[in-house]
Amino acid sequence: MTSRDRLLLHLREVPELREAITASERRWGHADAFDVCETASRLAVEAYRAGEETVGQRIVTALLPALDEEGATYAPNCVTIAFLEHPAWHEAWLQPYVDRWPTPIRDELRSQQAHIRAHRDAAAKKHAEWHDLFRSAEGEPVDVVLDRLRGLVDAEGDDPHAELGLQVVARFLSDRHWLRRHPIDSIRLAWRYRSTRRPTRTLAQIRRPRFSG
Repeated sequence: MTSRDRLLLHLREVPELREAITASERRWGHADAFDVCETASRLAVEAYRAGEETVGQRIVTALLPALDEEGATYAPNCVTIAFLEHPAWHEAWLQPYVDRWPTPIRDELRSQQAHIRAHRDAAAKKHAEWHDLFRSAEGEPVDVVLDRLRGLVDAEGDDPHAELGLQVVARFLSDRHWLRRHPIDSIRLAWRYRSTRRPTRTLAQIRRPRFSG
């Protein structure tokens, strides 16, 4: 018997989860703890939404043995993924309930929330940096623009396709008319990367590069 099997035996003692276990048995031929914990998340959210905090709290508390590293029912993914990745746990109206959760599962969710906030903050910062680059790059030296681009795309410089793309975009951002005003530099760049892309195509992209995203 696995730790997940033992967790299921424990969860059968929770009235609100018995039907979820039965449904999992019908779906897969045997109950799956991950599947049951995913359903448990939805049931807990529905309970809180209906104002039945006692029911929601009972479901949450029942999952604690899955986080006990020393216990026979240790099955952390059933909680950290199947249960806690329900998007509702990140909604403001649920936070007062979450604050009253038992410490282990509450701290695990807060850790996930902090990770999501950090990811969003980083994405917002990068978006602002892109906006600033497009706003301020005109007239800047190509090398300066190129360095800023490399920082934004985390370029390592070992991919000739990616490097050529950055070189092209840096020239366009520095001067929208780069091809006409700097034809020799443009031809040199196109020829240098001739094994990566046809020179005529590179020249066309210097004139009007395509941006994605």
